[in-house]
Amino acid sequence: SFMAGAQWGFGAAAALDDRARLRVLGTSVVPCLVAWAGVFAPFPWPYPFLLAAFALVLRFDLALVRDGLAPAWYPLLRLPLTAAVAVALLSGLIHGLVAGA
Repeated sequence: SFMAGAQWGFGAAAALDDRARLRVLGTSVVPCLVAWAGVFAPFPWPYPFLLAAFALVLRFDLALVRDGLAPAWYPLLRLPLTAAVAVALLSGLIHGLVAGA
């Protein structure tokens, strides 16, 4: 949700027509919906859902940079953050599988 908030900020601050702004703001809620679906799923499904949500956010963020709506330095922040989250989620998944959750 925090990362989607950054997308909202980029979309709200950009000089866009109403249709383009609605696309950016509307797209920013998709990863949150994917993540919520995953949170309520039984183990091990929350982990792939959350990984997919973070991958979607990264994809949307890189598109915002490509389209000039986010600063060029933003991927330098997002790529390591996404990698760290992916490692943490994969570690949790592996631990749960090994522990027999």
